Amino acid sequence: MFAVTHQRLCFVNQSPDEVIRSLFYNKLNESLVTVSVFREDNFSSLKCRSTQLEYMRRKNPEGGYPLFESEQLCWPGFVEFDDVNGKVLTYSAQDKAYKIWDLQNYRPLYTIEDADIHEIKISPGIMLVIYHKQPDEQRIPLFIRSIDTGEILKKFSHILKIKKIDFIEQFNQKLLIKQENEDLQILDVRSGEVIRVPEQRFLTPSAFIFLYENHLFLTFRKNTVTVWNLSGEKVTSFEDHELWHPDCNTNNIYITAKQDLIVSFCRDRESSADAPRGGSVNVSSIFTGKCIAKIAPAPAGTEAAAMENPRHAKALEKVSAVFYNEDPNEIYTGNEKGHLHIWSACDVAKDPRPPESFRANKAPMRTTAPRGGGAAVFSGSNFQPPRPGGRGRARGVAMPGGRGTGRSRGRGTAGVRGRARGRAAAASVQHRALYPQRGHIY
Repeated sequence: MFAVTHQRLCFVNQSPDEVIRSLFYNKLNESLVTVSVFREDNFSSLKCRSTQLEYMRRKNPEGGYPLFESEQLCWPGFVEFDDVNGKVLTYSAQDKAYKIWDLQNYRPLYTIEDADIHEIKISPGIMLVIYHKQPDEQRIPLFIRSIDTGEILKKFSHILKIKKIDFIEQFNQKLLIKQENEDLQILDVRSGEVIRVPEQRFLTPSAFIFLYENHLFLTFRKNTVTVWNLSGEKVTSFEDHELWHPDCNTNNIYITAKQDLIVSFCRDRESSADAPRGGSVNVSSIFTGKCIAKIAPAPAGTEAAAMENPRHAKALEKVSAVFYNEDPNEIYTGNEKGHLHIWSACDVAKDPRPPESFRANKAPMRTTAPRGGGAAVFSGSNFQPPRPGGRGRARGVAMPGGRGTGRSRGRGTAGVRGRARGRAAAASVQHRALYPQRGHIY
């Protein structure tokens, strides 16, 4: 898409007081959508803008245009981009109205106005509408609607105990329901069959990733990752994949398009209290849990350590973002200082090699982040805006005072969801634009 120069093309921030919370690549019209907040209103409302990639090639990001100007996206309003179905979902808290828009041309399609709606979750072709449950009621009302027309396809309810709901998630025709100190319930919406997983085996996670192609899902709890199937059985535990950040997010975890590998910023197993080595970028098999490759500093005192560029070890300090460009087999890492580093890798999918073979052989590239927080676009081979695969969704949730929560969900490549009250999630293409102060995703 862009000539390979490894030089910055432009900043997409339009003003010094703009803070970009999320980027979404709209492959339907070859544009980059930014979801931002501004100091002028205390960072309390979301503003969306679409910029054609062609303008960025010309170093002219000012050529973009604003989106959804008719909507008041203040807390608890949100905007959610879903390129699985080619739709955008917005919620205006002021009007208590949910609107569905066409993702290709941003034309409004229909509106759902109902003050009793608690949550809407999107799957391929359908929406699950969850209604508020009264404190003294045991049933929670649920509707399934067509994502294309808004038509109600099914009405039903599910019996719950009068306890706090940890989460309700939709995975195709399955609902995952968990209440505080209760078993996980996996409900088949079509047949009504319920599979129960004892609480002792399934503790409430802080994050989910749904792998739609493989009918599996990942759970994240503290620093560990586990793979489950829809029968409630544990499929995989990872042998060397202890996450560096206990509350994972969509920035520091990547899942490949085949959904067979997970790339994360982890704690290096070789570290110790006497010889701390910081973090490592680990590539692990989702099916076996084996660590296939990693980027890590060479062990101290070895010949490899003496030959290693000191900048490579520095590049693995305080990593806040990880991306794997699958075509040229390059891993990109960004740290809290705003520096970007590019690592050249072997093709771990076709040619698995021991971890020590996965080494950087390119000098780290360095840049400074825009003022106020934001995004810079770089020219490089096979430029891909955030998260690969092009299938997913992203939600931005407005919060007062610049705070916020988010959801992130990917379809095909991987899926993730998060919600207010803090669940953090990881995943591929989609993510809700979030405010980092509250970011757990589930």
